[in-house]
Amino acid sequence: MVVLERGNEVNNEASMLEQVVLGEIAGKNAAIHAYDKIIWTVRSGYLTLVFVGWSILLKGVAENTIPGSTKHELLYAMLSVSAGLGIGGFYVDWNYLRRKFRVILALNEIMDELHSSKGDASVIARDLLKVSGDDANRNYFSSGYKEAFRACLMVYFVPLPTLALAAYFMLKLGSL
Repeated sequence: MVVLERGNEVNNEASMLEQVVLGEIAGKNAAIHAYDKIIWTVRSGYLTLVFVGWSILLKGVAENTIPGSTKHELLYAMLSVSAGLGIGGFYVDWNYLRRKFRVILALNEIMDELHSSKGDASVIARDLLKVSGDDANRNYFSSGYKEAFRACLMVYFVPLPTLALAAYFMLKLGSL
C-alpha cells in the first residue's frame, strides 16, 4: 500500500476516496462537454444536409435544368428524405441530450453533497460515482433539460414544415 502524506492507513483510504471523487467530477465534466459536442455535430450535420439538398433542388428548378414531369416527384422525395433525416436526427439528439442531463444532475448531486458535508468525500452516495449517462433509471429532467429539448424540437421540426409550406406555395404558383 502506498502511504501518502499523513502516513497512516485511514488517511490513505480517505485520500484515495478524495482522488476517486475528484476524478469522477473531472470525468463528468468531460462527459458533459463530449455529449454537447456530439449533439451540436448531429444538429449542424442535419441542417447542412437538409438545406444543401433543398438548395440543389431549388437551384435546378430555378435554372430549369430539371424536367417538368419529375419536379413533383423530386419534391415529394425530398420531403420524405427530409422527414426521415429529421426523425432520425431527433432520436439521436434526444438520446444524447438525456444522457448529458443525467450526468449534469449527477454532478450537481456530488457537488451538493460535498458542499453540505464541508468537503467530506465519504458522504458521497456510491451510485453517484458510477457512469451516469447510461443509467436509464437516473432522472434527467431539469429546467436546463427543458430548454435544451425545446432547442432540439426547433432544430428538427421547424425546417420541415417551413420547407413543405414553401414547396406548397411553389406548386400553387406554378413554379414547379
